[in-house]
Amino acid sequence: MLLLSAAALALATASTVSAHFELVAPPSRNVGNGITQKVGPCGSADTPNKIRADFASLNSTIALIFYWDGDNEVFLGFGENPTTFPYKVGGITSKGGQTYAVPLDLSGVPKDILEKGGPATVQVVCHQPKEVNLFQCGDVTIAATAAGPVASDSSAPLPSGTSSTPATAAATVSSTASAKAPTSVVAQTALKSDAVHALSYMFATAAIALAAF
Repeated sequence: MLLLSAAALALATASTVSAHFELVAPPSRNVGNGITQKVGPCGSADTPNKIRADFASLNSTIALIFYWDGDNEVFLGFGENPTTFPYKVGGITSKGGQTYAVPLDLSGVPKDILEKGGPATVQVVCHQPKEVNLFQCGDVTIAATAAGPVASDSSAPLPSGTSSTPATAAATVSSTASAKAPTSVVAQTALKSDAVHALSYMFATAAIALAAF
């Protein structure tokens, strides 16, 4: 089983202690805190990242760090800066202090939209026990002709604040956008002024990429 680095989790926790959860890969527009994250649809972050993550480099998986328990859903919206996210592509029940690699399933997204590709945004909605929804968004680019990945219902964490990418979670996005090591990690992390957060992102994306092998 492949572990997401406990050191990376600890460092990220230190830098985002006031946040309830953090979208690590693709990079969140703005991690924020428990107050700003309550503002939908993207946790008070209304402007897309200048550099988008290559969706193929995620291997049909996103990385999330949770500091509180909650039920979570993952949605996808298309366009430069979508305000609605009509396609549910994943979900997980989380425990605080865990890092999760959450598999995505694009089988519910219309084929013609995937074939067209282009800019898109991943939205994570965290339903807290006190019935407060929290939001974060990460911006991606989907290659044209991409096909929906294989669905997976496994996304269990490991004890002691670390988690694994499930063996069934890594799926091929398409024959033209096969699973590969991220080529945009440096460019993506350049957007993060916090070097500690950048380190946690590199650990998470590397773990996701290696899970495909």
